[in-house]
Amino acid sequence: MGIRTMADETQEKEDVGRSSTSSGPVMIKDQYLIDAATPLHEFDTPSAKAYAVSDRRNQDKKLFALICTPALPARINIIKKLRGDEIDGVIHLIEWDTLFWPPMKQEAIILIYNRPLGGSVVGAIAAGDYRMNEYEIQNTFIQPLYRGLKLLSARDISHRAVRADNLYFMDAERTQVVLGDCTSCPPGYDQPIVYETIEGGMCMPGGRPNGAFSDDLYALGITLLILLIGEKNIEGMNDQQLLTSKIETSSFVSLSGRARISPALLEPLRGFTSDDINERWAAEEMDLWLAGKRQTPLQRKPPLKSASAFVFMENEYHNPRVIALAFSKNIEEGAKAIKDEVFAPWIRRSLQMADLSDQIQSLIDVAAEHETTYRGSDEYLVARTCILLDPTAPIRYKNFSCMPHTFGTAMAVELLHKDNMQIPAEIISQGIATAWFHAATPEPRDTTDTGCDIEFSRMKGYLQSKIPGNGIERCLY
Repeated sequence: MGIRTMADETQEKEDVGRSSTSSGPVMIKDQYLIDAATPLHEFDTPSAKAYAVSDRRNQDKKLFALICTPALPARINIIKKLRGDEIDGVIHLIEWDTLFWPPMKQEAIILIYNRPLGGSVVGAIAAGDYRMNEYEIQNTFIQPLYRGLKLLSARDISHRAVRADNLYFMDAERTQVVLGDCTSCPPGYDQPIVYETIEGGMCMPGGRPNGAFSDDLYALGITLLILLIGEKNIEGMNDQQLLTSKIETSSFVSLSGRARISPALLEPLRGFTSDDINERWAAEEMDLWLAGKRQTPLQRKPPLKSASAFVFMENEYHNPRVIALAFSKNIEEGAKAIKDEVFAPWIRRSLQMADLSDQIQSLIDVAAEHETTYRGSDEYLVARTCILLDPTAPIRYKNFSCMPHTFGTAMAVELLHKDNMQIPAEIISQGIATAWFHAATPEPRDTTDTGCDIEFSRMKGYLQSKIPGNGIERCLY
């Protein structure tokens, strides 16, 4: 199949960027030709496929394209910020556009990047072409990646895709490491749970937080641990078991186990992966460490643990956060356990939390009085109880879980993937989000969360309105 003629290109412009339905090259901005017949799998992401690109104005330039999944909302605002902005430690986004992609037979967002000449870091390690050296990791990995994240933060951008398989060597000598794409899907969508904070890992992929600098530093710490010692300490764990381990022992201990780590690296790795955001390292601590100044060792607070175990589905539980996680994954059994006459007293006696016990008992009483309404449903009872047991966790209702300020993105993903908005509508109409905002927390909700409370009240009004143009579609808008 030959290159398209100028007449073809003129027709494309008239069709607003739509290309021929053939499998020939697709052109962006009259300059970049993307060849669908030449995939570059090494640069694929979980949500985007990579292909070779040629620059008509500079044939020597090495580029590649990512074709985004149409059913996922890309981070358009971040794409616009990063286009043409060369940031140290971050792969350079050259250009982007929305065009018809023949293999998909529909339009897709297409991103053009500089091609890393040394390939992916994990690819080089797996092939035996590169060996991690803990004595060089500061200069080769920590400094450039930290600098890249800090520069992104200065632009009010969170990366949210920091992970081992999203690092690349820009040079053939494999000395210049950069962070890969962070725009082709919602924040954190492609992240395995191990790279997410405890709260982020509890969210479904489409409902994860937009994140901040601290979330990226956490993911960087996990990435460095995995590059240094691998994932042998968490092999065989499912997502619930991994989150449970993080809650009960800490993220650092879950990943590191008894592995030997250079004393020089212990400080930043522990600092980055602290599960308490108030203890997690920020720019100040990191800059001091890079300057050679030692920090005061973190004194981790032990997790809350009951005097006696609560048995649920033949497992013993001592921590309310872990119990809430288990209930949210087993709704029918969780509702039975909550209604059991021993649960609320166990909260009072073993956790010594009388107020929490009274609140849960109140939910149980309301459920008994309203058996034929949503307040008596297992899903509602479990959702409300989980909020009380773990108010810092996301909203969890049925199989839907997200932080309130990412509710819009989560709704969009639900619509695009399942064409069903019933569960988000129930969360709004049943006041589950409102209950989340009003739940007592160790520290006040941040302003992002409290501002969302007003939005949920407004959405409830749209949902109840019979005026044309309202309803759940207006909520999504």
